[in-house]
Amino acid sequence: MSSAALADTTPLPLADAVRPGARPLARQAIDALGVGVVYYLSARLGLLLQLPGTNASAVWPPSGIGLAAVLVWGTHVCPGIAAAAFLANLFTLPNTTAGMVAAAGIAIGNTFEQLSAAYLLRRLVRGDNPFSTARDSIRFVGVCVVSALVAASSGTSVLRFAGIIASDLHASAWITWWVGDLAGMVVLTPPLVGWARRGSWRVPTPHAIELACLTVAALAAADLMFRPGMPLPFAVLRPYVLTPVLLWAVFRFSPREASSVVVVIAAVTVSRIWSVMAGAVRPGTSAAVGFSPFFDFTGAPNEWLLSIQVFICVAAVLTMVVAAAVSDRLRSERALAYSEQRLRTIFEQAAVGVALVETATGRFLRVNRRFAEIVGRTPDEMLSLTFVEITHVDDLQRGVENVQRLTAGEVGQFAMEKRYYRSDGSTVWVNLTVSPTWQAGERPQHHIAIIEDITQRKQAEQRLVHANQTLEERVRERTTELQHSLEEKDTLLREIHHRVKNNLAVVSSLFYLESSRTTDAHTMGVLRDAQHRVKSMAMVHEELYRSRNLAAVEAPEYLTSLTEYLLRSYANVSTGVKLKTEVERLRLDVDTAVPCGLILTELLTNCFKHAFPRGRFGTITVSLRQDDEAGVVLTVHDNGVGIGDHVALDNASSLGWRLVGSLSKQLDGTFGIRRTETGTEARLTFPMKAGVA
Repeated sequence: MSSAALADTTPLPLADAVRPGARPLARQAIDALGVGVVYYLSARLGLLLQLPGTNASAVWPPSGIGLAAVLVWGTHVCPGIAAAAFLANLFTLPNTTAGMVAAAGIAIGNTFEQLSAAYLLRRLVRGDNPFSTARDSIRFVGVCVVSALVAASSGTSVLRFAGIIASDLHASAWITWWVGDLAGMVVLTPPLVGWARRGSWRVPTPHAIELACLTVAALAAADLMFRPGMPLPFAVLRPYVLTPVLLWAVFRFSPREASSVVVVIAAVTVSRIWSVMAGAVRPGTSAAVGFSPFFDFTGAPNEWLLSIQVFICVAAVLTMVVAAAVSDRLRSERALAYSEQRLRTIFEQAAVGVALVETATGRFLRVNRRFAEIVGRTPDEMLSLTFVEITHVDDLQRGVENVQRLTAGEVGQFAMEKRYYRSDGSTVWVNLTVSPTWQAGERPQHHIAIIEDITQRKQAEQRLVHANQTLEERVRERTTELQHSLEEKDTLLREIHHRVKNNLAVVSSLFYLESSRTTDAHTMGVLRDAQHRVKSMAMVHEELYRSRNLAAVEAPEYLTSLTEYLLRSYANVSTGVKLKTEVERLRLDVDTAVPCGLILTELLTNCFKHAFPRGRFGTITVSLRQDDEAGVVLTVHDNGVGIGDHVALDNASSLGWRLVGSLSKQLDGTFGIRRTETGTEARLTFPMKAGVA
């Protein structure tokens, strides 16, 4: 492991730990100094408790204290740990250069032990407490095993190279050093970190009393286990004395408190063993020692020391892991109980009906209060029924088919609207949603049915349907009445057009009769012009009478009929004249068709009279088209002799020209006539109105 990686080590994210970045430098220095003092005192204590005849103490307290300090406060306390370790070994080792170098090497190894442990825990433990679960506790033990190798390997190697210990003692020194550091970390770090958490000192009084009783029992059991000179029958049972105490600790207390009990046992063990071993190394005391655990007459003190260290480590690790497992299980049980309580509350107080149904039989296994209210029964009554018994007969087959599709895996869930029978025989409409409780591949056993009362909505829908049907019936009746009325008005309007056409035909006939009786050519021409004008208006009403649409006439039919009529009327003077019409498919209302017809009549009459004198041949072209910019354009063009230069519409004296100008203004249009290379062209332009389409 590189020093750069160790330098990046941050404190384990304890919920109540003080982060180094949040503390000023002066406070960090005080933390490092305080930890250094405690580390130094614990190191001196550990050196004083070095068991007689051995090269180490059973438990090395500084390793556990240093790791707890790094986990709680962070790596800024490492300088204090390094200085304390250096001073403790400096005053213990020979006062030589080799002793000073060895003290420095051991200090560096001890510091890297804490840093490596903190680094690994930060990588392996995800929570804010490495002792809350059995898995994290096991990882903590593994980290301690690995990090203790750092101090043991570096320390014994430095001592050997400095010549302070012999090479034949290197192996025994290394293993006792390694196990001693491991014992210090697994015994002291868990309770120190646990009690350092904010608010951890608040213990309920009954719990505190029980903890005190447990502590007293631990003191008594540890003292009894390691008391020398006991009668043989009791001495055989001494290895099992601590078992009930440790079981009491792990099943009744948290990992922090259980680990604290292990500290008490370890303290009694070390003190008792120290006194026993102090007597064992004196001549004539072997009989008493023989009754103490972890001792025999053939072993060496370092072997006894290793047995004690293994015992302490095993007791601490088992207590810590089992207590964490029990605590984790209790938390899971409490969380499960809380979750069940919440689900039960949600189930019972839900605004919709919820039921657990046995899929195979359809029997209700559990229903909430709302479900029972909707179907008009009590929850106890529902438990003796199946959904088949309360389902409306018209909805039963569809519901059974949906359940079969659900059990076959064809659908993940289904929803439907159905009716249930209430206890009083009435029916209630519900919106049912069914979801399975089994996973894919499992045997269907139960499903969840959720219902919502939609009776009011259904009733409202029925009322709405009835109202809609009533409204549709009224609309049909009113439509029939309107159709009858429209047919009557249509008949009446056609009759009016027919009568107007007949009346105009009578007027036209009168003009014809009068023209036949007179011998004056001028009078005869005036009467015939009047006849043609009346005829053009009558043809509008005739077209309207024949048309399906009484509001407008079809321009092609009307203008073609009008031009053919005028051509027949002037047959005596237009034998060599051809008439050509180019009329777009437009529809003209009465207010537009009548002026257009009169204007066209005047223009064609003028062509027949003056454009082709003495039987001259020629062509008259009538055009009606729609222009996007100009509007509607009516054009009459002939290739006759052409209009004279003396014709002026503004001061025309003839009735025809004055009529054309007046009708053009009535259409809000413009009229113009001009001489062309091939004859004469008259053009009427008027805007597009609602009456033209």
